[in-house]
Amino acid sequence: MVTYGGMSRQPLTLNTADFIFKNFKAVGFWLTTWRKENPDKFKETIKILCELMGEKKFLPPKCEEFNLSEHEKAFQRYQTKFLNSKILFVN
Repeated sequence: MVTYGGMSRQPLTLNTADFIFKNFKAVGFWLTTWRKENPDKFKETIKILCELMGEKKFLPPKCEEFNLSEHEKAFQRYQTKFLNSKILFVN
């Protein structure tokens, strides 16, 4: 599993059973530091991700688009429980 966006400072919840029965491991890293220390590996990783996206094997999250003028509607939608999409402002 890869999770991105630790800047929220919210705890990441992991299923204990996965660690016990599936031998999962959790490792954290700081992308900015890794990128600076491994510029060639970073470029190769981006290339691979772009190829996977082109092959439709790596898809972006489902998004709901709102114009900036619809910001109130967008924020109401964002507060919906169990929302399984991202809110995207478009021009």
